[in-house]
Amino acid sequence: MVPPISPSPAPLVIPAVARHSATIIFVHGLGDTAEGVRPIPDLFRQDSSLQHVKWILPNSPTRTVTANMDIAMPSWFDIYSFGFQDKEDEEQMIVSAKYIQGLVKKEIESGTPANRIVLSGFSQGGAMALLTTLTGAERLAGIGCLSGWLPMMKKFKDRSLKPIDPVTLGTPVFMTYGSVDPLVSNAFSKNSFETLIGELQMEVGEKGQNKGVSYNVYSGMGHTASPEVLNDFKNFLKGVVPVI
Repeated sequence: MVPPISPSPAPLVIPAVARHSATIIFVHGLGDTAEGVRPIPDLFRQDSSLQHVKWILPNSPTRTVTANMDIAMPSWFDIYSFGFQDKEDEEQMIVSAKYIQGLVKKEIESGTPANRIVLSGFSQGGAMALLTTLTGAERLAGIGCLSGWLPMMKKFKDRSLKPIDPVTLGTPVFMTYGSVDPLVSNAFSKNSFETLIGELQMEVGEKGQNKGVSYNVYSGMGHTASPEVLNDFKNFLKGVVPVI
């Protein structure tokens, strides 16, 4: 018998140091928690150019993960194999996307406009940041996908995934990939990028431009966010949600 999926714990909210004028939602990866990724906002909040930012760190439910020997752990959806060649847990991907979209909606209703909200995450969280934004109805300030991928790629390619509002396709995207990542293959990561700029016709961006899809490969890096990645991500955030 498969254990039930536990409810999501409440998100961790870290208020802005200065006057709040932008919000970054950062989604953790498989087996992690909001507290596990808290060092990222703690580090970034030391930069005076990001002290106007409020951080929201969601917590996923706990569920059994097939690819991890059915061990129960925090996860936004089940993963059937780390090669990502099997079927995907589309049902729970959509459930999680709707949950995160609810956090975005709540933030907008509280007074922060969509163009001052960044949705980002690491690994599985980066995948959720892409899926959540592209199936939403708002053009956000940006998407950060660190060592992640585009979920439900086949449905994006044949446009069978609804709804997808053309306005969301203008959202700037910062994607990272480690050249020796043992979990997300080079081909799978590159295919995600090519789907965004090919089938979805998103603009190709370059690092530092803060527009289009910037795809950044880090030589010798595995499945992690190195200091170089975090520095580049921080600069991306400064560009898409500058102090106002």
